[in-house]
Amino acid sequence: MTFDSQRPNNQGDTKLSEIAIDGVVPLYSGSDPQQNAFLTMQVAFQALNEVARRQNFILHSDGTSVFTWDGSTLYFNTNSVANTIDLEFLATENVTYPAFEVQLVGSTSAPTAQTFETIAIPDGYLIYLELDSTQLVGQAGSPFALYNAINGGGTHVGLRVLMQPMSVAMPQLQIGSSGSGSLFYIPLLLRRGANLLWIPHGLIWTPNTTSELGTVSTVAYPEFFVASQTALQTAITDLAAIGGGVILITAPFSISSAITLSNGIKILGRGVGQLVGGGGSSSKNAITFLNGGSFIMQDNCELANLDMIANSAFTGTMIHINNATSSGKSQLTDCFIDFTAPSNVNTNIAVKIDGNWNRLWECTINGVSSSNKIGIVYNTGTNNADVDTNYNF
Repeated sequence: MTFDSQRPNNQGDTKLSEIAIDGVVPLYSGSDPQQNAFLTMQVAFQALNEVARRQNFILHSDGTSVFTWDGSTLYFNTNSVANTIDLEFLATENVTYPAFEVQLVGSTSAPTAQTFETIAIPDGYLIYLELDSTQLVGQAGSPFALYNAINGGGTHVGLRVLMQPMSVAMPQLQIGSSGSGSLFYIPLLLRRGANLLWIPHGLIWTPNTTSELGTVSTVAYPEFFVASQTALQTAITDLAAIGGGVILITAPFSISSAITLSNGIKILGRGVGQLVGGGGSSSKNAITFLNGGSFIMQDNCELANLDMIANSAFTGTMIHINNATSSGKSQLTDCFIDFTAPSNVNTNIAVKIDGNWNRLWECTINGVSSSNKIGIVYNTGTNNADVDTNYNF
């Protein structure tokens, strides 16, 4: 028996191991061996040249340009700024100008032949660059602004950005005749489901991602560290733009104006200091409420592990949970509120609640009175409660 047959060796059938094929590689069209060798080298180097041209580049933005992906649309106008994508070629065969740069130039208004505002990308669609080496290599001056052939009407062959489904994919590499250059293609983006794949980086953006290009941003928990009212307000503004996040208080400070916590924002302390009497000693992360200072909590907000002190001149409501929607519950968790110093009048309130399903979990409110200064007012709404809250009179 042999490895390629289940029949006896002497039965006479032709076996695979006995077959040979005599053929010529189609490239060898000439009869001269030197000509064949030259053609082989020419094609090999031409292929290597094209591979290098497509791989020796870096995709980035300029350090201030950021882009937003919401799950279906890529925004070049994030933060009302015209953000630009840069693709820099690091090496070419030209000696005088060995590097050059192409750009997808952003715009805050409607797209044009050479600008991009937003691109709606259907699932399974690919965005790629079509480039012509003869129009790029050896050229000096400013970066090339590529033409928007997706939704801007740009039609300049060899310097344009296109989009088509992966079922079609990109065109094949087109190698021109000697000296005439070639068209080559660089894949840029691919949408898979609600995710966006930046192909040169191999990075995936999930929905509601805002970032620079060419960077890997790791957002630690918490996302912002603040030690002043100004820094707190800046952090809240930044988080509101991306749908919420966490702010850590790192040092004591005072607030003197109403600060609104929009949807999804959490302010986190490093653990309560359990202040005793009269707004006396301060903890490492206490927030002192001067007259006019307050927190207004909207949907799905939280204050946790915080010391909050009302100044002696404080009047009004320190913390107002004021939900905008019926499902937007907010809460205070393990917070210590020192309400000893303000005047003993019933218009001074530590926490007022409007809305539904809001909670105070294991908080302590110090310095309330039985007749005037009020710890919690359940103003409007339903299913609000305080769980294991302590009141010190």
